[in-house]
Amino acid sequence: MIIFLPFIALSLNGVLNINTPVVEDYIYSTEVGEVVRSSNTQDRVVNQGDFLLSYSAESTGKLVNISSTLNGEITYRSKLKKGSKFAQGELLFKVKGNEVYGILQLEDNYIFDVLPVGGTLLCAEAYSFPLEIIKVNKKVILVSIKVHNTDSLKNISSGTQEFQVCEE
Repeated sequence: MIIFLPFIALSLNGVLNINTPVVEDYIYSTEVGEVVRSSNTQDRVVNQGDFLLSYSAESTGKLVNISSTLNGEITYRSKLKKGSKFAQGELLFKVKGNEVYGILQLEDNYIFDVLPVGGTLLCAEAYSFPLEIIKVNKKVILVSIKVHNTDSLKNISSGTQEFQVCEE
């Protein structure tokens, strides 16, 4: 049985490759409608499923709710207010996701006495953000990175870095 003991120091040498860009969702109206209610205009951070807008569809009169499809930040919000009408195909919101995925390519074949499990956070001096382990496969670790500022991704080094389990 393999167990994870958080007090054991785990040090890995490898190269981080970001495989996905930051995802941005463009939310367009799919029909003509009139705004019934809109989310708080001060909110910029949203979670997947958070309410953004409800409108009455012109063709059916049916009430339709629009929710965020990503965890992230609203980077564009239309100026529509209660009672405003909009056309089909009008851009209503842009939401920039806060997560990217990458591969940590290890230098050596590590034989793990203690296997790092999904959810474990890895840190490196070179990065201002932790990497969350999703899956481990011999020389490759799939990681998720929560991005609060996309500028931090510009400093990804192409060289080998030392990674350790983050301290709480």
